[in-house]
Amino acid sequence: MDVIRFGVIGFGIQGRLYSAILSGRTGEFYPHISKDVRKPQNCKLCAIYDRSEDKCDEIKSIYPDAETFTDWKELITSGTCDAIVITVPHYMHHEVTIYALEHGIHVLCEKPADVRASDVEEMIAVSEKHPQLSFALMLNQRTNTAFARVKELISSGQMGELRRFNWLVTNWYRPDSYYKSSPWRGTYRGEGGGILVNQTPHQLDLWGWFCGTPKTLYAVCLEGMHRDITVENDVTIVTTYENGATGSFISCTHDPLGTDRLEMDFSGGKIVVEDSSRAAVYRFRDEESVMNDKYTFQDYPRILRENPDEIYTVEEFSDTTIFGMNYVLMFENFASNVLDGTPLIASGREALLAVQLANAAQLSSGLGKQLDFPCDTGLYDAWLQEKICLENK
Repeated sequence: MDVIRFGVIGFGIQGRLYSAILSGRTGEFYPHISKDVRKPQNCKLCAIYDRSEDKCDEIKSIYPDAETFTDWKELITSGTCDAIVITVPHYMHHEVTIYALEHGIHVLCEKPADVRASDVEEMIAVSEKHPQLSFALMLNQRTNTAFARVKELISSGQMGELRRFNWLVTNWYRPDSYYKSSPWRGTYRGEGGGILVNQTPHQLDLWGWFCGTPKTLYAVCLEGMHRDITVENDVTIVTTYENGATGSFISCTHDPLGTDRLEMDFSGGKIVVEDSSRAAVYRFRDEESVMNDKYTFQDYPRILRENPDEIYTVEEFSDTTIFGMNYVLMFENFASNVLDGTPLIASGREALLAVQLANAAQLSSGLGKQLDFPCDTGLYDAWLQEKICLENK
């Protein structure tokens, strides 16, 4: 086998995009995406599922060489594909992933892995029972070259020990018309929450990728702030880590201008990323503990102002990934993992932490208290079910 035959589960916004990418027709259907976005190597579009027969008729007219199915289980057992990419609603990710793995099909799942961490844990457990199969998440922001470089610097130990993390990402503006565009949007019963499970899973993933697992978490998640919805759309999260470091994450969907600024302080320097694209890395000449002994509080401001090179050096870089190519790179990495064992960019197991962060934040806010991390999955599941029941009244 030298080509991975893909089935697309769901032909909504992402399913349409992934079908175009896998077939090499991105430029035809998405003219705003660069013509340099290539068809993923070793990948082929072979099947598409949508529950609507009318939609399947449309799919046949667009992709005559792909088989269409109105039952996703039939697609998985049809023998038409080696792998699937899942783009159905969040709550279905768990069921589809497990069914596919149990029927010998590799799985690439859209973010988030699922709504409940307990469901993701089961997905991981099933995947570990089938080690010959690949299970990955479409966490494509890990291919952002600026973020990849940041991860490399942190993992290498060059920056020293993490001391503080802060991400202000409020550029997720969504007017009421967005939430009214579909009955499942902005509901617990439809998508399991708001900004934490819809808009910010990539940032939550990167947070965990860079900083690891926190020790405690406290959150204020405001529901329906300036919007006619029942889920969180304004969040403030504060975490602590085993070494005493702290982290904060702030996001909302009602800031028309928005800000995207990530700051990470380390004992040996500081990293700042603006707009998820431009990074500045400040490396201290001495560890901060040495600086603490070396400078007086009178001298330091003067030296920083007059001769900053004595204090630190600066490295700047930007994301060079063409929009659209991040998806191509994820498909190619997944195919390579299936074909020759190339390490996955984002394995299913690695996807758990972002879901745990979202669950803990929602539950902490709901209970009004700080929680040990990760939070009790049973307690979270009961809390979520209660929120769904309240919406159904």
